[in-house]
Amino acid sequence: MTHWFVRAALAIPVFLLSCGGGNEQLIQDLRQLQQQVSQLHEESKALREDHEKLAAKLYCSNDDVRDFVRRCEKNPGSGLQCSEEAVAGALAFMDSQPYVAFYLRPNGMASLAQVRNGQLLELLDTANLRKSTRFLILVQPRNETAAASEEASTIANGVFQYLRTRLGLAANFPVFQHVLPCKIKAETMRHYVRRADRSQPSEPSEKDPRFRVWVFRTDCGG
Repeated sequence: MTHWFVRAALAIPVFLLSCGGGNEQLIQDLRQLQQQVSQLHEESKALREDHEKLAAKLYCSNDDVRDFVRRCEKNPGSGLQCSEEAVAGALAFMDSQPYVAFYLRPNGMASLAQVRNGQLLELLDTANLRKSTRFLILVQPRNETAAASEEASTIANGVFQYLRTRLGLAANFPVFQHVLPCKIKAETMRHYVRRADRSQPSEPSEKDPRFRVWVFRTDCGG
């Protein structure tokens, strides 16, 4: 609406001149009005940016998560290295950010349980998405071998494609993919298992070949 008004303000003086009206004062007033509208537009843009920054601070109160996201944004293809700092960042996500956890068979998203699809849709609800929103996909391999890590990377990419194409996550929301290559003790992981995270009847059990996957949403970006 603002852009239309500015264009109209520009067009009117030209129209008046072409008609030979000679009303210089009216033309000057309209040009001043155009400048004021442009200034208001810039001020409004600055206010929106300030609001987004304040919202990001409001919805992101975890410094570990913020630092983790910054590292991801600076080195998006580096992967999650096996270090105490990286694991702490990942666990900070699990302990503070909204997420969906599920189990997949080696055939990837084709084995996604229907209930998990609904949970992912809720996680991606546009009402909860902001300019600072980022997503993180974490995949735990089946075992500690290099082959299993490569499998997990393929699974992560499949989850990413599913979010973008099947669930319609817009491209302006960054999604980071990481594999957990280092062994995390079972008792540590149990601390981060909610009732909703437990394996569903249609998901592979502990005895089956499976990958554990987390999809997190955070407003600690930007």
